[in-house]
Amino acid sequence: MFLKLWTEGKNSFKADPPNASLSFFDRTGGRPALAVVELSNPRADGKNLVYDARTVEGIIPTQAAEATLFIDGMDAPCDPTADLALTDSPCWVQRVFRER
Repeated sequence: MFLKLWTEGKNSFKADPPNASLSFFDRTGGRPALAVVELSNPRADGKNLVYDARTVEGIIPTQAAEATLFIDGMDAPCDPTADLALTDSPCWVQRVFRER
């Protein structure tokens, strides 16, 4: 279902690939690190959903202990307490990096 929805509508993810926040822990623990990626070319690989990803901000490690991908769903209101250095970034990116 998700793969089908990727291409539907005039403002589909295929026409305008979504950004996503990749949150990951290294092997030492502590706070998670973050990277922002642009996702494209989704496909099923067995039970896994696989994407091509282009790094927009941050660094993606070659290995991590745990990772979670948060895909941007739609525009959301900006957070007035967000880091002012990120004002050119989408609202969801401002929120993700505010705690860094």
